Amino acid sequence: MSTSLYAQAKEILLGMGVDEGIIDDAVEKQEFEKRPEYVSLFTHNGLFTVKSLRTGDHRTFRVKTQPADSNFAPGKRVLSYLYGPNNTQDYRGFAFIEDGRILPWRSASAVCKQYVTMLENLDEHERCNRIEVHVSTRCRICNRTLTTPESVKSGIGPICEGRL
Repeated sequence: MSTSLYAQAKEILLGMGVDEGIIDDAVEKQEFEKRPEYVSLFTHNGLFTVKSLRTGDHRTFRVKTQPADSNFAPGKRVLSYLYGPNNTQDYRGFAFIEDGRILPWRSASAVCKQYVTMLENLDEHERCNRIEVHVSTRCRICNRTLTTPESVKSGIGPICEGRL
């Protein structure tokens, strides 16, 4: 049986001598348990890549807030996946992000709905050593966006690495 994040945090704080009443007043149990460890991936615009440790396959996702004057979903935050070779433009949207929750579009494919399920449980998957999560960075040589796990780890893209 797994212990909730709230219960784990409370146990640690009690062990440190913090008064139980202070803990209960400071943290509402329901709000604490709703916050996944990866909430920051979904609160900011950016790119991140999830790599399966079983298969070695990876998928890159983008979170982007639509411009206020956009024809499609102005001001909404869109979750997309990388489908082509251009890691700055080849993204296909499949969900909105609202209040830290992922809301798949009705038109989203079954695979995209599986992505939603996986992304909603990133912390659990990482704890069980099923995945690695890599936040996108830029190449130290040419400043291009890096999305593959190997490039993110090394800080150098494949083209620049080939030149070394």
